[in-house]
Amino acid sequence: MADRINGVIPDDIALEPLAGEELLSVVLGKHHIELVFEHLRLNIEGGYEVSEGESVSITASRENLREGAAVLASLVGRLVAQAEWVPKRGLRLLWGGGSEFTAVVDESGYESFSFNVPGSPGMVVV
Repeated sequence: MADRINGVIPDDIALEPLAGEELLSVVLGKHHIELVFEHLRLNIEGGYEVSEGESVSITASRENLREGAAVLASLVGRLVAQAEWVPKRGLRLLWGGGSEFTAVVDESGYESFSFNVPGSPGMVVV
């Protein structure tokens, strides 16, 4: 596995195993939000965006992660249709019906998000 630097998107990690994962819960912490799936956990510290179709529903940064997080409840019980790396942006999860969730990379130099890939050892930290 290649050396990793926080804030750098690791485009050599395949995301196909994330497809088909059902979002079971959303956990709100003081300094993070965690999306809990059947076989993985996505921990967000840097920020995220949620959009429905062409419109952005919420944009949150490290400083205001919990503001507007109620919009994440609409994703609970839904399956990830596809996951993809977005260059210079982050990790995008696409859901059926046109919904998108993007864990974004911020420029703080600290961890923006982390997750495990089902069937692979270790954690991906960005």
